Amino acid sequence: MIESIRQIGDKVSVDQRYAIGSCGVQTVEMLAKASRSHWGIENGLHWTLDVVFREDQCRARVGHSARNLSVLRKFVLTTLRKEEGSKMGLNRRRLHADRNESYRESLITLAFSDRTHTIL
Repeated sequence: MIESIRQIGDKVSVDQRYAIGSCGVQTVEMLAKASRSHWGIENGLHWTLDVVFREDQCRARVGHSARNLSVLRKFVLTTLRKEEGSKMGLNRRRLHADRNESYRESLITLAFSDRTHTIL
């Protein structure tokens, strides 16, 4: 069990979560680190996918469509993050690529210019 206590102003909230760990987790510190690591990934990737691509709104359920769209989203997200010259946020870059053919082409060129480019 992991108990989190959070205080915002005068309001205190207590949250209890239960987790199943592997036999390699032997101390409380190891469990806390594993939990923080998990939520770091959740906040860093899944939250971004939901905000930028509205992944939670996707209703693709037939065959491999959900997995295929997930791979495409992660590929696009990686490409958008790789593009360093823009001051726009990720969501704005995505919208700009949708509406601007030359920007979209530059992203495609960028995505395939480096052989070591990997999907998240």
